[in-house]
Amino acid sequence: MSSGISAEEFAAGAPVGVAAAEPRAAVGSSAKDRVARVWYFRLALMLAVLAWTLVWYWETASSMAQVWWHSETFAHGMVVYPICVWLIWRDRRDLTALPCGPSWLAMGLLAVAGFGWLLGELADVEAARHLGLAMMIAASVWAVLGTRLARAIAFPLAFSLLAVPIGEFLLPLLMQHTADFTVGALRITGIPVYREGNNFVLPTGSWSVVEACSGLRYLIASVTLGLLYAYLSYTSLLRRLLFIAASIAVPIVANWVRAYLIVMIGHVSRMEYAVGVDHLIYGWLFFGVVMLLLFWIGSFWREDPVVDKQPPIEEGTSAAILTPALVAGALLSSAVIAAAPLYAQSLERGAFDREIRLVAPAPSNGWIPVPDRNLEFRPHYLGARSVLAQTFEKNGQTVGLFVAYYARERQGSELIMDSNTLHPMRDRSWLVTSQGRASGIAAENAPVVSELRSNDLDLLVWHWYWAGKRWVARPEIVKLLQAYSRLIGKGDDAAVVVLYTPMRDGTVRAQKVLREFYTDMSPALFQMLGASRGR
Repeated sequence: MSSGISAEEFAAGAPVGVAAAEPRAAVGSSAKDRVARVWYFRLALMLAVLAWTLVWYWETASSMAQVWWHSETFAHGMVVYPICVWLIWRDRRDLTALPCGPSWLAMGLLAVAGFGWLLGELADVEAARHLGLAMMIAASVWAVLGTRLARAIAFPLAFSLLAVPIGEFLLPLLMQHTADFTVGALRITGIPVYREGNNFVLPTGSWSVVEACSGLRYLIASVTLGLLYAYLSYTSLLRRLLFIAASIAVPIVANWVRAYLIVMIGHVSRMEYAVGVDHLIYGWLFFGVVMLLLFWIGSFWREDPVVDKQPPIEEGTSAAILTPALVAGALLSSAVIAAAPLYAQSLERGAFDREIRLVAPAPSNGWIPVPDRNLEFRPHYLGARSVLAQTFEKNGQTVGLFVAYYARERQGSELIMDSNTLHPMRDRSWLVTSQGRASGIAAENAPVVSELRSNDLDLLVWHWYWAGKRWVARPEIVKLLQAYSRLIGKGDDAAVVVLYTPMRDGTVRAQKVLREFYTDMSPALFQMLGASRGR
């Protein structure tokens, strides 16, 4: 009786009863093992590129982590990257079936991200540095592992950008709309309200819409959770977009309602409740309830994910072969990553320090300098290399001039930063009652006009910046001009110029006085600033 085993199989040591299909299974298992080893190498190569990125951008990564740790608004950043890793890990079986290879298109994106970081470094804009680094991390994965794999993990790569602590530019807009809604709702309720800017007074007490009342924390938290929920709960693009839109709109409106309810609680309780720590507690409780309702309603349209059968891995396919192009792509990506900080270091080595001393402009057209009375007002600009404060008079009219000059900026000594303003928000001695742009002056030179009120004096204030050898009203343009100037090796010199005069004879008269001073003295001011840059 035959055992069914050939002589060749017996000679090879095949045991009796082993099916002939087993050698083919071993071949398939061997192919999978080979793919696994190749993927371990690819993972190690990718981790090496990411480690290389952190070496060059350690200060930026560290500052971003510091923001996560110390800011309640951006604390979510600590969990963004772990979530991205988990999202990729859960699809690891499907990802191993995809071929890998460098993407030259992503190399271009990597260079753009590096250039964005460089602009942020030269202009000393922390948000630009953080965004540049986050984009480089995402683009490096695409550049090294290729387009097909990047497409498969597109959401985790895009989600990683939420780690960037950015969004504070929305504060003024959110604060204004919160104040508009709160005051409008109070008046509809029948409560008399007197409003000045974001401050308003009720018969029972005074209220102010400050940064904590803007709802930015709620908005960022809602968008982060909403994006993740939409990705995990829906498969159709329409449902995802609708839920994301809801996660943006709901917290904004909810914050308006929250602010109104808190003021109402304080008003009804004669300022006994909702004015201290419980103010914040009520806010977060209300936000938590709103978010739970949003996710609960969204669950009614939940879609089960479509499970695709994993394609077989065949021996000899590009998914199982390590090509030299992969290593070349990693090396080229590493070179692009290091280019921006190397160039920034070369500019820093070529820079030189110099003494800067502002000299008051000479009298012109009847305006003569008098002892600095500062009109009981002094703009709040810290860290300047040189400061000039001078009072001028003409025909009984008084104008105060304040100039703060900045060069070779460093952290804490920058012209454009939150603490540098006409007056600190916490300083209650002055109140900004209105703000706009000056008329009768060329649009590109028109300063920002503010009306300030104190207990004893009302001031009309013009202020704008000097950067790139021209007048600029918008701070973001100042930063761009500073970055460009440093990029071409000409330094980052810039200054803020503030003019102010009392409004004893009304706003129209004060506007005329400042316009006349600007017309008569701007050439001398421009010459003074240019001479400081030249020295």
